[in-house]
Amino acid sequence: ILWLSLALSSAFLNLCQPVLLVMAQEVCPEAVATAAGLTGTAEAIGGLLVAVSGYLADVYSLETALSISAVVLLAPALIAVVAPIKAQGDTAASCTR
Repeated sequence: ILWLSLALSSAFLNLCQPVLLVMAQEVCPEAVATAAGLTGTAEAIGGLLVAVSGYLADVYSLETALSISAVVLLAPALIAVVAPIKAQGDTAASCTR
């Protein structure tokens, strides 16, 4: 049962990947390959950092590891809030700059 639940949870977590890829390509229609590459790179970095988070949980505590993860996630959250949003039909903004 444990292996089945692990497999199902992994499948459900990965269901959003195609949607995220299409959303990234719609934001940057003139650089779809770059958007796809950045999406894959972000997923790979996240996968590597899971091991770091696990190490921190083993050495310190789960609460400390999750607190550090929450603080680290503030930087991308601020970037997402501050980053300009490209309006539909706006050709002045470009993702390749």
